[in-house]
Amino acid sequence: MSFTKEEVRTIIKFLVLLGKSASAIHAELAQVLGEESAPGLSTVKRWAVKFREGEAEVSDAPRSGRPRTATTDNNVVLVQELLAEDRHLTVQEISLEVGISEGSVWDILHNKLQKRKKCARWAPQ
Repeated sequence: MSFTKEEVRTIIKFLVLLGKSASAIHAELAQVLGEESAPGLSTVKRWAVKFREGEAEVSDAPRSGRPRTATTDNNVVLVQELLAEDRHLTVQEISLEVGISEGSVWDILHNKLQKRKKCARWAPQ
Protein backbone atom coordinates (compact mmCIF):
# COMPACT_ATOMS: atom_id res chain seq x y z
CA MET A 1 0.00 0.00 0.00
CA SER A 2 1.38 3.40 -0.92
CA PHE A 3 0.36 6.81 0.33
CA THR A 4 0.65 10.21 -1.29
CA LYS A 5 2.68 12.94 0.38
CA GLU A 6 -0.51 14.71 1.42
CA GLU A 7 -1.87 11.55 3.05
CA VAL A 8 1.33 11.01 5.02
CA ARG A 9 1.30 14.67 6.12
CA THR A 10 -2.30 14.26 7.25
CA ILE A 11 -1.21 11.32 9.41
CA ILE A 12 1.65 13.42 10.81
CA LYS A 13 -0.77 16.25 11.55
CA PHE A 14 -3.15 13.86 13.32
CA LEU A 15 -0.38 12.39 15.46
CA VAL A 16 0.92 15.87 16.31
CA LEU A 17 -2.57 16.81 17.49
CA LEU A 18 -2.50 13.71 19.71
CA GLY A 19 0.67 15.11 21.29
CA LYS A 20 3.20 12.63 19.93
CA SER A 21 6.82 13.64 19.38
CA ALA A 22 8.40 13.75 15.92
CA SER A 23 10.62 10.74 16.66
CA ALA A 24 7.61 8.71 17.84
CA ILE A 25 5.68 9.71 14.71
CA HIS A 26 8.64 8.71 12.55
CA ALA A 27 8.89 5.34 14.28
CA GLU A 28 5.18 4.65 13.72
CA LEU A 29 5.36 5.67 10.07
CA ALA A 30 8.42 3.48 9.53
CA GLN A 31 6.63 0.55 11.16
CA VAL A 32 3.47 0.95 9.06
CA LEU A 33 4.96 2.10 5.73
CA GLY A 34 8.34 0.41 5.95
CA GLU A 35 11.72 2.09 6.27
CA GLU A 36 12.01 2.69 2.52
CA SER A 37 8.60 4.32 2.07
CA ALA A 38 8.44 6.36 5.27
CA PRO A 39 9.62 9.97 5.19
CA GLY A 40 12.89 10.74 6.93
CA LEU A 41 13.06 11.93 10.51
CA SER A 42 14.07 15.44 9.44
CA THR A 43 11.01 15.66 7.18
CA VAL A 44 8.72 14.49 9.97
CA LYS A 45 10.30 17.03 12.34
CA ARG A 46 9.85 19.87 9.82
CA TRP A 47 6.17 19.08 9.27
CA ALA A 48 5.54 18.49 12.99
CA VAL A 49 6.93 21.97 13.77
CA LYS A 50 4.72 23.49 11.06
CA PHE A 51 1.62 21.78 12.43
CA ARG A 52 2.43 22.76 16.04
CA GLU A 53 2.80 26.38 14.88
CA GLY A 54 -0.68 26.28 13.41
CA GLU A 55 -0.10 25.33 9.79
CA ALA A 56 -3.37 23.93 8.49
CA GLU A 57 -2.45 22.99 4.91
CA VAL A 58 -0.92 19.57 4.19
CA SER A 59 0.08 20.36 0.61
CA ASP A 60 3.22 22.20 -0.46
CA ALA A 61 3.06 25.95 -0.89
CA PRO A 62 3.49 27.21 -4.44
CA ARG A 63 7.12 27.71 -5.32
CA SER A 64 8.63 30.67 -7.05
CA GLY A 65 10.04 30.35 -10.49
CA ARG A 66 9.16 31.04 -14.02
CA PRO A 67 6.31 28.93 -15.39
CA ARG A 68 6.80 27.06 -18.61
CA THR A 69 5.49 29.12 -21.47
CA ALA A 70 7.11 27.69 -24.58
CA THR A 71 6.42 23.97 -24.29
CA THR A 72 2.69 24.34 -23.78
CA ASP A 73 0.22 21.85 -25.24
CA ASN A 74 -0.80 24.48 -27.79
CA ASN A 75 2.78 24.87 -29.06
CA VAL A 76 3.24 21.09 -29.19
CA VAL A 77 0.16 20.86 -31.41
CA LEU A 78 1.44 23.71 -33.62
CA VAL A 79 4.80 21.98 -34.09
CA GLN A 80 3.05 18.69 -34.82
CA GLU A 81 0.84 20.35 -37.45
CA LEU A 82 3.84 22.02 -39.09
CA LEU A 83 5.61 18.67 -39.33
CA ALA A 84 2.50 17.07 -40.80
CA GLU A 85 2.55 19.66 -43.59
CA ASP A 86 6.30 19.52 -44.25
CA ARG A 87 8.59 16.97 -42.61
CA HIS A 88 11.68 18.65 -44.10
CA LEU A 89 11.47 21.71 -41.83
CA THR A 90 14.49 22.58 -39.74
CA VAL A 91 14.43 23.46 -36.06
CA GLN A 92 15.22 27.07 -36.97
CA GLU A 93 12.31 27.27 -39.44
CA ILE A 94 9.90 25.80 -36.89
CA SER A 95 11.20 28.23 -34.27
CA LEU A 96 10.53 31.22 -36.51
CA GLU A 97 7.09 29.94 -37.51
CA VAL A 98 5.86 29.19 -33.98
CA GLY A 99 7.67 32.09 -32.31
CA ILE A 100 9.57 30.16 -29.63
CA SER A 101 13.26 29.46 -29.11
CA GLU A 102 15.13 26.77 -30.99
CA GLY A 103 15.86 25.02 -27.69
CA SER A 104 12.14 24.83 -26.92
CA VAL A 105 11.43 23.47 -30.40
CA TRP A 106 14.15 20.86 -29.91
CA ASP A 107 12.63 19.91 -26.53
CA ILE A 108 9.17 19.56 -28.09
CA LEU A 109 10.47 17.50 -31.01
CA HIS A 110 12.68 15.15 -29.03
CA ASN A 111 10.95 14.86 -25.65
CA LYS A 112 7.27 15.53 -26.32
CA LEU A 113 6.83 14.18 -29.86
CA GLN A 114 9.68 11.61 -29.76
CA LYS A 115 10.96 12.66 -33.21
CA ARG A 116 14.46 12.31 -34.65
CA LYS A 117 15.88 13.70 -37.87
CA LYS A 118 16.37 10.86 -40.39
CA CYS A 119 17.14 11.31 -44.08
CA ALA A 120 16.35 15.05 -43.84
CA ARG A 121 12.86 14.34 -42.44
CA TRP A 122 11.45 14.25 -38.93
CA ALA A 123 10.48 10.67 -38.23
CA PRO A 124 9.18 8.82 -35.15
CA GLN A 125 11.94 7.40 -33.02
